[in-house]
Amino acid sequence: MDFIWKKVKRLYVPFVVAGIGCLLLHNIFYHLNIYDTELTIAQFGKGIFDVTIRMVSNELLMGAMWFCPAMLIVSIIGLVGFKIASLSTWNMPLINKRAIVFVFIVIIGSVCIHVHLKSPYCIWQYMIVSGVFFEGYLFSKLVPKLSMWNKNVIIFILLFVLMLILTQYDIYGRLQPDNIKNESPVSILFIGMIGSTMVYSLAKLVEKVKIGKWIAICGEYSFSIMLLHFLGFKLVNWFQCWFYGYPLEKIADFPFISFDVDVWMIFYVLLGTTIPMALSKVLGLVISKAGKFRV
Repeated sequence: MDFIWKKVKRLYVPFVVAGIGCLLLHNIFYHLNIYDTELTIAQFGKGIFDVTIRMVSNELLMGAMWFCPAMLIVSIIGLVGFKIASLSTWNMPLINKRAIVFVFIVIIGSVCIHVHLKSPYCIWQYMIVSGVFFEGYLFSKLVPKLSMWNKNVIIFILLFVLMLILTQYDIYGRLQPDNIKNESPVSILFIGMIGSTMVYSLAKLVEKVKIGKWIAICGEYSFSIMLLHFLGFKLVNWFQCWFYGYPLEKIADFPFISFDVDVWMIFYVLLGTTIPMALSKVLGLVISKAGKFRV
């Protein structure tokens, strides 16, 4: 229960607070051309119900926050899987028991999706994703073997090339609930494994250079970036409207205004990270000052 309560505080509560905040600001965003539709009272009420009970949000600025309810449910499924393995009487190492349990969980989720059973809270999809959760557990056991510089270089290059090849053949491992049903569970688990190993290897390569320190700072604000990066995108959209003479209504284009000049992507990346970090820093300072003032 401690594990579940911590996940609720870290994932469900921030998701609900962010979702309600976006709903409250929706019509203000509409008048700022960030959204292209206004909310009615009925739509606002439905939005509150969806965020708090169904754990979904139709707010465009919440587009990346699907991760929170997904991680919450996957974590609970993972906990149940570990408990089942620990209570089993199979005569084998615990790690093997856990592997077998999670294989069955993934298979059950895949079959339920295949036969089109209704999926409350996307439970079948998340049963498949729980396989990635278990891969994280396995990955933690393998981390010491990935700590040497020369090995990290080789591993990163090989996996990067492999990822490019898979992409060229339209083989993906997209984890969003709407996409999982169109993906092979095998490709999801395989790409999850090679992707996480590739990123870890790259992190080890850059951790002692300056860019690695900059990326580490971004990592400290990952939740804020996940929530607020679309606002940074809207600032770029506004500049594009001024630069090209577009009508201001195009600011509402989601996730960004289509462009032919690749340099715009640099601006999207920079503002999509720095704006959330700056807003989080300001909010942190305000809360800190308010706490001191109250004392």
